[in-house]
Amino acid sequence: MSRSLLVIVPTRGRPAAASRLIEAFVATGATADLVFCIDNDDPRAPEYRAIQSEWWTTPHHDGGRAIGFRFGPRQSLAGWTNEVAATACLPGCWLRCDVDCEADPWHCWNLHRPSHKPDWHDQHACPPPSYRALCSMGDDHLPRTPSWDGRLLEGLRGMGGGFVYGNDLLRGQELPTAVAISSPVVAALGWMCLPGLSHYFVDDAWKALGGAAGCLRYLPDVVIEHLHPAAAKAPADATYREAETSEPEDRAAYELWKTTSLTRDAATVRSALNR
Repeated sequence: MSRSLLVIVPTRGRPAAASRLIEAFVATGATADLVFCIDNDDPRAPEYRAIQSEWWTTPHHDGGRAIGFRFGPRQSLAGWTNEVAATACLPGCWLRCDVDCEADPWHCWNLHRPSHKPDWHDQHACPPPSYRALCSMGDDHLPRTPSWDGRLLEGLRGMGGGFVYGNDLLRGQELPTAVAISSPVVAALGWMCLPGLSHYFVDDAWKALGGAAGCLRYLPDVVIEHLHPAAAKAPADATYREAETSEPEDRAAYELWKTTSLTRDAATVRSALNR
């Protein structure tokens, strides 16, 4: 069974933000699948597991969204995103969501829907998804526009695939802080976030690459708000402070890539989209 969009959200120390994001999916009528990536050593991991129990859903039984929680060894935002994307961009993928699953750590979602609670074998009987596009989002993003996920997919279809992003009410057109990328692009590159980065400049790389490949689209009326300290919409918590330590190394890696590999990678993107 084909699925349209998977939203990948690494999160640390912010279970309330995860709940808020799920509620936004429901409120906006989004049908995209959503997977949270959580470090095993997160002190608030038990709170995420409580949310997992509350929102447990199983994909592919109906046309609605699926919500997954994937726990594993500690990684950066870019590391988590690339690990999930490397599988999710492929046809017939299975997502390894919970390494602590008692039944089998390689099943798809380790989840149940309150109205339908299949056992593990029932979940395995469900066809795995083939996602047409992948979306990277932070736990500090909040979709506001009804059917925003469908609008992102329409934007991709309208230009034959590539990179599309909405208005985050912070950087706007300047930077795609939450982006949807066609799965063939991710598969051809072998990454969703530029390798060598931890947190910073991943969005700069998306914009540079989409622009160089001629397949970048901004949708100003699709609002995916960025509730960031820079906009005075969130406190500068420990997760933000830790991420800031990677800025110098991320900047150097990004600048090196722009100089040495952007042209090559843009050609890879165009080839993946048959341009």
